[in-house]
Amino acid sequence: EFCEVLGGTCRRQARNATSTSAKTNEVRTMKYAGLLLALSLLVNTVAACDHSNMSAGCKYTKQPEWDFLLFVQTWPGNFCKDGCCQLPDGVSALPEGFTIHGLWPNYDSDSYPTCCTCSFSETYIRNMVNNDTTLHENLRMYWPALKKCNFVEYEYEKHGTCASSVFSGDNGPADYFNAAINMRNTYNLFKALQNAGVSPSSSSSKKKFDPAKVIIPAIQNITGHLPLLVCDDSDRSELMEVRICVTRDTVDKTNPTLMDCPDYLVKEESNCQSTGVWLREVPTIAKNGCTM
Repeated sequence: EFCEVLGGTCRRQARNATSTSAKTNEVRTMKYAGLLLALSLLVNTVAACDHSNMSAGCKYTKQPEWDFLLFVQTWPGNFCKDGCCQLPDGVSALPEGFTIHGLWPNYDSDSYPTCCTCSFSETYIRNMVNNDTTLHENLRMYWPALKKCNFVEYEYEKHGTCASSVFSGDNGPADYFNAAINMRNTYNLFKALQNAGVSPSSSSSKKKFDPAKVIIPAIQNITGHLPLLVCDDSDRSELMEVRICVTRDTVDKTNPTLMDCPDYLVKEESNCQSTGVWLREVPTIAKNGCTM
């Protein structure tokens, strides 16, 4: 591959009459060139990674009340395939399975609210999380900032503020976060898939599974409801996220009830190919990333 990039293969073929010594030097030169290119690609990849702080840049407004929540979980094998992921500071390894992306209020239409007027300031949210050791640790484990920092704050600014009409009171933000964490652990998607015989694989030996006969029934078996499967735009067979619809539950906020997703949402967001879906192996992830 390096020779092809550098034109080395062509040079070797064109010089088939060169001496053994010349050939040896040429091969040695190509090896060094290949090594330099590999190092250059590695440096460029690292340089391209962005670990700055996230900000939703919200201009908060009052918006109509929403109808249900969309609980979104990400498969880290797909998310971290670019080599840019870092474990949050103090976390030695991710728990096996999916990570939380968000808990998003939705309307019974093809739209959803964001950046809603809310009584909780960013400072209030940050202090609440930092002063609750258990919540802080759970967020770093199950809702981690693997690339840009302040991911949870970003998600709350954009989506959690709109959910505050249900997740209200002094502990409203904590209830919102804990609802997502509890659902992630109660409905363990990866364990359900493992029980159905699904296992991650490499891009060179993709193990594909029928979404309609294997993936969806395995998840439906533990949730009781039809999930939405979202695949990578560059490969509609590679699973990227699983999305589950949740009721607007004001009784047991931290353990909300699941529901069937509206038909329009299924058609709009489910994009995986029907012939087979695979899970990419989770790569080794560097440590000492974001503090939150």
